[in-house]
Amino acid sequence: MGQALNPESSSGMRAWTYKTPRMANSMGYLLTTLPTKDSEKASQPIATLFVTALDQMTKSERPWDGRQILESQLMRHILVSILASGSQPQLHWIQPPLFCKRLLERIKAMNYIAAFVNISFHKRQIVTTKMKWETCQESSQKESQEPDSTRAIHYVLAFLLSCHLAPYISLGNGTIWYCSPLSTWARRRRRRKKKKKKKKRKKKKKNKKKEKKRKKKKKEKKSL
Repeated sequence: MGQALNPESSSGMRAWTYKTPRMANSMGYLLTTLPTKDSEKASQPIATLFVTALDQMTKSERPWDGRQILESQLMRHILVSILASGSQPQLHWIQPPLFCKRLLERIKAMNYIAAFVNISFHKRQIVTTKMKWETCQESSQKESQEPDSTRAIHYVLAFLLSCHLAPYISLGNGTIWYCSPLSTWARRRRRRKKKKKKKKRKKKKKNKKKEKKRKKKKKEKKSL
């Protein structure tokens, strides 16, 4: 069975990097850590977990953008794909990282079906390094060559992306698929750095002007 990566178990400055896996013929098991560590929930098959997740989504007070019907149709599609693949994978949730909302909306608008991302974990921060997107059109062209289990992974990723759940997925060979756009954390950090640089430049300019004025006054005093 594959490694289930636990970001909390990182010691000091250690970080892991996982490369994007090739398309696998068998779905294997989707392994992640469960925040509640509820063993009963962990042993449930994926179909039950998705139904529960959808149930919670519709009951939640989070504002919706009119996609409930779309998501419930996608839900049926996922379950059909999983049943067709003949595998009964198990999926455990992790708490989602901070999402870049604008990027998520763009992904939805452009009708992307899955994201394959090279990621490195450093403690609790998630940094995405490389992205490759597959559109619905591309995957429907490949559908005839692809096994059902691979298609099921696509739909699982699409569903998780659409309902902001985003787990990381181990495919058994030490590689991890992570369905997530750039974290807001990384964007905020970049923005903070930019602001700091701008402030520094402004301060330098101001000081230069002050110095010039001071020198001018000194010269004028000397000439008098």
